[in-house]
Amino acid sequence: MSLNIVKGIGPKRISALNEAGIFTIKELIHTMPKGYHERLISKKADLNDHTQVHVAGVVVQKPTVFFIRKNLSRLSLKVIIEGEQYSVFVFNQHYLKRVLNEGSNVVVYGKLNQNKLSITATKVFLKDNFNEGYEPIYGIDAIPDKTLNQMILNALDLSGVDVEETLPISFITKHDLISKKRMIEIAHQPTSADDYEHIKRRLKLEEMFLFHVKLLNMKQLRTKSVKRTPYNETALHEILNRVPFTLTTAQNRVISELKTDLDKPRLMNRMLQGDTGSGKTLMALVAATIAVLRQTQVALMAPTDLLARQHYNKACEFYAKTNIKVVYLSQSQDKHEQQAALDAIHGGQADFIIGTHKLFSHAVTYHNLKLVIIDEQHRFGVNQREALLKKGSHVDCLYLTATPIPRTLAHIVFGDMDQSVLDEKPAERLPVDTEAITLGSTKTLRHIIKNTLEDNAQMFVVSPTIEASDQIKHSATSLYKQYATYFKDSKVALLHGQMDKNKQQQILESFKLGDIDILITTTIIEVGVDIKGATLMIVYHAERFGFAQLHQLRGRVGRHNKPSRCVFVYQQTDTSEPRMQAMCDTQDGFLLSEMDLKLRGHGDLIGTMQSGYLPFEHVDITRDMGMFKSVKADALSWLKQSKHDEHQ
Repeated sequence: MSLNIVKGIGPKRISALNEAGIFTIKELIHTMPKGYHERLISKKADLNDHTQVHVAGVVVQKPTVFFIRKNLSRLSLKVIIEGEQYSVFVFNQHYLKRVLNEGSNVVVYGKLNQNKLSITATKVFLKDNFNEGYEPIYGIDAIPDKTLNQMILNALDLSGVDVEETLPISFITKHDLISKKRMIEIAHQPTSADDYEHIKRRLKLEEMFLFHVKLLNMKQLRTKSVKRTPYNETALHEILNRVPFTLTTAQNRVISELKTDLDKPRLMNRMLQGDTGSGKTLMALVAATIAVLRQTQVALMAPTDLLARQHYNKACEFYAKTNIKVVYLSQSQDKHEQQAALDAIHGGQADFIIGTHKLFSHAVTYHNLKLVIIDEQHRFGVNQREALLKKGSHVDCLYLTATPIPRTLAHIVFGDMDQSVLDEKPAERLPVDTEAITLGSTKTLRHIIKNTLEDNAQMFVVSPTIEASDQIKHSATSLYKQYATYFKDSKVALLHGQMDKNKQQQILESFKLGDIDILITTTIIEVGVDIKGATLMIVYHAERFGFAQLHQLRGRVGRHNKPSRCVFVYQQTDTSEPRMQAMCDTQDGFLLSEMDLKLRGHGDLIGTMQSGYLPFEHVDITRDMGMFKSVKADALSWLKQSKHDEHQ
């Protein structure tokens, strides 16, 4: 049904709704509030000092207005609240003087100061005009919340508007849930705390159930049989024999898992987790080699040009003495380079294609894509990953992540995938000496830097932001100025994500060649950047990063058998001290991720690790784990019953 039949929706509002992704009445009424303003009148016994409250009272005398200066006025009034007189102050609402009189029944919303018996108010309502309850917050910039709420209520009043149930009746009955229709109705106009709890519970359990059904269906789809052609295993072993180090037990185990997967008569769908320096890239190259030896194409997609280019360089080195053709494709290339790559991909001359988001663009036509490898897969949206898979037919998938995922989350996050873990580093890899110092420890830091420069070694200096702010003084640009001034005899360079892609690559290449001593940067170098000469990592404002990111940054040094050091420079807070100590005490990324999960919950943890891991808006895995597992059993039971009913 079209939006224009809804009262209050004209051409301008249709345009605004379309911008927000709302095109039909169905989409409109399913636009759920992101939260609620509680408009509930508090009893005096429940009031907390210095909090925002709604309180009801009676005006004692006509308000007075004082003009502090131009465009700034203060209205003062006395209000009796449950037998006690409070002074109420409201700024820039002097028109209320005409509305409020002695004896007016009012509701005051503002910050309470119980000691002074005063309220600094944001709003003062006549009680007859105050609708107690919950005010939905939708968060659509172009449309005020109240306006959107009224549009939705008008749409719900239309005849013929129906709400389709999304959960099985058996599940609704078992968990004593309200119906989808009832939830929609009260979600946009809740009147009590019970309404609010019913909505939250329904949304949470619905999210869990539909997640599990989707995951179980996806797992079922991956079991469809595919034909496997033989490949030259001798050629694979010859390539592996040229690896200039002894493979770890974990690497040999994962290679065996990959070979088994790629020989089975079903598609591979595997997640490979590995701590920094554990050998994920080599494992990806093994899988790619098997696919190429079968005369098929492989695409490896990375989230940034820097990481994709590094994969390309390693692949070229790995296949240097073979006939395997590696091609690079990125939006940052000039048109001539792009076209040459596109022609080679379409014509089948390209065996192994490495790049960024460009790999799934409309311009790319693959000759015979059969394996997709996605690095740091959580940095891509689900639709982006699927767009690349659709470029081929019956495509095997290998997902890589260097960001350790807590084991308690892994089975939930990747429930439709087989999992491999590289939990062992090469024997020759040295631990990184880690210490944490406060932001004021300038002398200590300069001493560490000077010693590193005297050893002819290079260093990374990382800031969370490009430009300074009130919260972050040590930005990348301000640090660049400081270091360039203080270390005049050293070559200092600045690198960040707002630079031209080619400029970024040039700076990184110069750093790799040893032409730069100190690289001031942001977290753009967090994953995959491999610099042999770098032995010192300094991270400013370390308290603003999660364990996962700090561990990734630390992993940029200590990669080439050289004694290396990492210094976390942090602002002291109640929580920063124990967190920094934990980073100094362990270098096990998986253990750190578990600690981070316990300290901060999955929402903050995943936010730090970028988007894409958990698609939940209403479920908190750390709190809802028990319920989540129970709902999985419900979903499995329902799917089995559905298939049985279909068969019958």
